[in-house]
Amino acid sequence: MTTPRLGARLGLTALVVLLTLLAGLAGTTMTTRAEGPNAVMNLPGCATNAVARGDDGSSAQTPLGFPINFFGATYSNLYANINGNVTFTSSLSTFTPTPIQQGANMVIIAPFWADVDTRGSGSGTVTYGPTTANGRPAFCVNWLNVGYYSQKVDKLNSFQLVL
Repeated sequence: MTTPRLGARLGLTALVVLLTLLAGLAGTTMTTRAEGPNAVMNLPGCATNAVARGDDGSSAQTPLGFPINFFGATYSNLYANINGNVTFTSSLSTFTPTPIQQGANMVIIAPFWADVDTRGSGSGTVTYGPTTANGRPAFCVNWLNVGYYSQKVDKLNSFQLVL
């Protein structure tokens, strides 16, 4: 799992959300922050499915393969959204450049709150699927070498979410 360099407030928000999720995995050791070439774990299953290339698109509702308790509510499905987040109650197919606590009126985990665009030649796609991490069932979403709006690929970002 990786937390890219974001503004201090947003980076802290994303890290707190991810640490909250990890706190429920008693006895499981996972890295909470990694940088450099090994920041994204190469886990089987992470590329099982792909979100169609686009700007502001989402996957269909996808089963996690296990339930998660997120702030007292249990979820068994999610939507992988191109713009660097996953949502649990509906897809988020647009990007609104506002602080996440104001711009997302839904249940969301956003490892990267930005306007990702995978339409550009040279951009990777968003892939996702069930996997195993540290011997436990997991679900992975990869945003590998993805571009940004509008079809830009001169600066690519790579990040990952593992639940």
